Amino acid sequence: MKKLLPFVPFLLVLPFAASAAGPAREARGNAPTTLQQDLTARVAALEEELAASKKKNDETRALLEQTLAYLETQVQGAKTLLTVLDESEREGFTPGINFRSRELMLAGFRAYWGGMQQGLPKVPPKAVPGAPQEPKPRQ
Repeated sequence: MKKLLPFVPFLLVLPFAASAAGPAREARGNAPTTLQQDLTARVAALEEELAASKKKNDETRALLEQTLAYLETQVQGAKTLLTVLDESEREGFTPGINFRSRELMLAGFRAYWGGMQQGLPKVPPKAVPGAPQEPKPRQ
């Protein structure tokens, strides 16, 4: 009996080890399928997110192009107005009573409409599919 005493702890642990090994085998057997399903679901979610981002970017780009077209129209109007101011001055707008106020007004108009022509944003070039893109700086 004393000879069997060292095996008693082993015999007590054996049923617990066998019951724990069963679910582990089942988990290992199902792991590739579960992992595959998780990856498929994640890819589907990322594709949806990418499609939503692309749609939002397309809408933003369309708005940007409309805004820049509007600003270009404003710049052309400013150039036209500056030409009219020059012609008005050549035709004698400033001489007369209180001519200095007219000179100041023309100078103010020129400064304002001349400033409208500065810093017009340009549309960034569209990305060509398949073309290498510049890496973004890390922050």
